[in-house]
Amino acid sequence: MRFVWAVQVASTLFMVGVIWFVQLVQYPGMARIPVDAFPEWQRANIAATGRLVIVPMVLETVTALILMWRRPPGASRDLMLAGLGMLAVIWTVTALVVMPMHRMLQGAFDPEVHRTMVLANWLRTLPWTFRGGLIVWLLTRPFPRPSSEP
Repeated sequence: MRFVWAVQVASTLFMVGVIWFVQLVQYPGMARIPVDAFPEWQRANIAATGRLVIVPMVLETVTALILMWRRPPGASRDLMLAGLGMLAVIWTVTALVVMPMHRMLQGAFDPEVHRTMVLANWLRTLPWTFRGGLIVWLLTRPFPRPSSEP
């Protein structure tokens, strides 16, 4: 279970860093891309970002489900359910809000869609931040030592 826990920690904290970069740098910077270059930039951006985040997002979700079943010491069922709930919000907002807006921006930059996307992304940034805090808190909990008896 230590390996599963390590993957959970790494994937969650990686995604916390990514989402803050997206929220504070990448999304605001989209408004500075020249209008004539924007559609091509946006297509490349979607592809590159997808390659960067899909594996950590899937690993984070799979390991969260495993850890719900085999909870770490000090992690209550309610705490683990809260973490899964945050992931549900993140995946839902990604699939139903943010990705459709990215697709809308593939044709041309639209300031209103962009503004809405930046605001909607807080619905991913905050839950991921809280998940990161939860993971850090759980890291302070001791793992049981393996018994030396057969």
